[in-house]
Amino acid sequence: MFRLILLLAFTPLFSCADGDGDGLVNSAFIKNTLTHKTRWSSLHAAHGEDLGAGMLYYGLVYANKAKLCVCLGSGDGFVPRVLRQAQRDLNLSDSKTILVDGNIGMFGRPVWLNQKSFFRQQYPEIEIIIDTTANVAKNHAVEWTIDYLHIDADRTVTGALQDFLDYVPYMSQEGTIILHDVGPGRPCAVAAAMIKEMGYPMVLYESLGTGIAVIRLKG
Repeated sequence: MFRLILLLAFTPLFSCADGDGDGLVNSAFIKNTLTHKTRWSSLHAAHGEDLGAGMLYYGLVYANKAKLCVCLGSGDGFVPRVLRQAQRDLNLSDSKTILVDGNIGMFGRPVWLNQKSFFRQQYPEIEIIIDTTANVAKNHAVEWTIDYLHIDADRTVTGALQDFLDYVPYMSQEGTIILHDVGPGRPCAVAAAMIKEMGYPMVLYESLGTGIAVIRLKG
């Protein structure tokens, strides 16, 4: 297992190809690892060799050297794979990606619960907490300083807004929050508008997948 982790850690998203290679992005790695066996990556405009919004998530983690990434909800593990891969590619010491999923609700129940699932075999170091986001905020997050938070659990206005309010106190000063599913008519669009009204700087990509809001902290 140790040899497997070492091998995976040195398989970067970006290729080291010279002029004879196929470009900066390692398309084969994206297809064979990051989007492989994902049911809902298309909601992030990702499929096959196309990383879609995953490139944005990766870039935010990579550029900001995010040591603690927390993903709230992921039915197939696409987003936490991308977050952790950015940390791997940085060789970022003491970094961690945490996935929180309650395994409840109508949408996107986890397909990675089995220890032998592709996601868990490829990224065994991702910490997984099976519990509601509310419980984790009360019982675990108090000890965290989050650099990157991805909100994609309860796809309702009240649920998404509550996740934001519950976790924003545990963000680092330079932290970034992604709220998914904010496109026109999507469930979390209203939650995004409410957060913006609170004064949080926000950039909306409404047509990227099912819509993404990039939120920076005030001040």
